[in-house]
Amino acid sequence: MRVTLIIILYFLVISLIVPVTFADEPPENAPQEPQATAEEQKPETWESLYKDAEEWFQMKQYGTAYVVAKKAVVLAEKTLPPDDINLAKAQDLLATSLKCHGRPGEAEQYYYKALATYKKVLGVDNTTVAAGLNNLGEVYMLQGNVDMAHLNFEQSIGIYKKVAGNRDPQIAKPLRNMADLNYFRGRYNEAEGLYEEVLSIIEKVEGPDAYELVTTLNTLAGLYFFHGKYDKAEECCKRAISICEKSFDREHPYYATALNNLGELYDHQGKYSKAEPLYKKAVDIYKKVLGSDHPSVYKVMMNLSRMYKKMKRDRDAKRYEEEARRLRFEPQKTSE
Repeated sequence: MRVTLIIILYFLVISLIVPVTFADEPPENAPQEPQATAEEQKPETWESLYKDAEEWFQMKQYGTAYVVAKKAVVLAEKTLPPDDINLAKAQDLLATSLKCHGRPGEAEQYYYKALATYKKVLGVDNTTVAAGLNNLGEVYMLQGNVDMAHLNFEQSIGIYKKVAGNRDPQIAKPLRNMADLNYFRGRYNEAEGLYEEVLSIIEKVEGPDAYELVTTLNTLAGLYFFHGKYDKAEECCKRAISICEKSFDREHPYYATALNNLGELYDHQGKYSKAEPLYKKAVDIYKKVLGSDHPSVYKVMMNLSRMYKKMKRDRDAKRYEEEARRLRFEPQKTSE
């Protein structure tokens, strides 16, 4: 199992979950609110706009959400004191909408303003401040500023532990982010301990079969593999597969990732008969969900090709390699 695969996957998952577009206005096909009659029309307030923005955000219409949230912030700035907690909440929602819309640079300023108000009104040792620091850390991480990301995650974790220990499940977010950051920087031992801590917290709060465990299990499996802890790697892979089978439909990218990871482990151990069906199942899922020309399809098919070469099945190895290259690098035909 290749460590770089998981690192790439982390950022891939972000791009899969959060559609990125850089239009200044909501997409043309975004759902429209029903038009009120003249009698029903009421003046817009920051409260009504804030509520509307929340609803758009929940529907994952991030382009519309940030436009509406920005209007809410403008009105709130005109009607509320500069250090009002409600203004900070509106700025927070705007920042999160911008981040999810692929605009971390713009999100940063609003997170910073909201955080300053939270600190002033609530005090530094408050979980709302801890959440704000984590949000800023995520923005810095998306911008590649790993030092500032590390600082904010570290401060966030420190506040959570001081205020609530590990009892507040929200601490799992900055812990996971810090683990990902350490992984990205090659600090694998530190990352491993943090991922284990995240697992422990989620298990206590959500139970041993919570779907939130899957990405951490997949990543931790890669670390265990890297350190030669094959039994632990296998356990993580099998748990991730089991949770996916219970929590998701069986055509989810997380499921395919867990299958491929276990396949790579067995492949490395020479257990080819166990690895082969796992690889093939992962390929089928990735093709169906992500498309045949997706990099994940290419990687798993190349895994199969390399394994077949080790098995002296040269014809199969060549077939999968050629198919992988064709799907990845040749333009795909689109239906008229």
